[in-house]
Amino acid sequence: MKPKELIPLTKDQSIKSDKERIKELEVENARLKYEISFYDDFMKEIREVAKSNRAVKKAQTIAIESLRKIYPLQFMLEYFGISPSTYYARLASIKKGDKYAEEREAIRTLVAMNKGRYGYRRITIALHKLGIHINHKVVMRIMKEENLICKVRLKKYRSYRGMEGKIAPNIIKRNFTTTKLDQKWTTDITEFHVFGRKVYLSPILDMYNGEIVSYEIAERPVLTQVLSMLDKAFKNRSNSKGYI
Repeated sequence: MKPKELIPLTKDQSIKSDKERIKELEVENARLKYEISFYDDFMKEIREVAKSNRAVKKAQTIAIESLRKIYPLQFMLEYFGISPSTYYARLASIKKGDKYAEEREAIRTLVAMNKGRYGYRRITIALHKLGIHINHKVVMRIMKEENLICKVRLKKYRSYRGMEGKIAPNIIKRNFTTTKLDQKWTTDITEFHVFGRKVYLSPILDMYNGEIVSYEIAERPVLTQVLSMLDKAFKNRSNSKGYI
């Protein structure tokens, strides 16, 4: 297939293309000048505020508020990557005179990062690692005020708890072979996660053919679950005498 021949631009088209490019460059140049002007003014404000030894974020908020008459707020927030909610929260803390405004924001950030799994003690340790030295009682008070409640995680269930109570005699002695039904049963409790909830399955299996003799499902692995499972198993067997 013969390639299409390139049609050269006319003189008028070439002039128009150059004008458009010049216009784009002028717009870009104006934007850069605007940002440079803003940056210079902003740094002047930062230096003035920094003389009073205020925190950087607080100084940043005060400087932005001071420059709102000159530059659009949305432009300044986007320039520094600050969300409107964060900016107004900082501003409210400054106006209210909250001396723990920065610590309050750091605590909120840490709680969010750890998905609410940290209590006030671990949050205090995390703050110290960040160089924010604050008393654990203050951390606890701030977390209560902000309703930052620690989500306590339940320990994963383990059926084996070591040597507890009476030790039953080892009758099976690891010999799991059987010659007929109901010679040997086996059981265990298994944890499952279903629709965000934990449930515990406790079945009895006949070791002869793998048949499930009975089972019980509960939301907590407690003794009543096992006893209920055994009652069902004995009811399912006509001759349940002599079981050990």
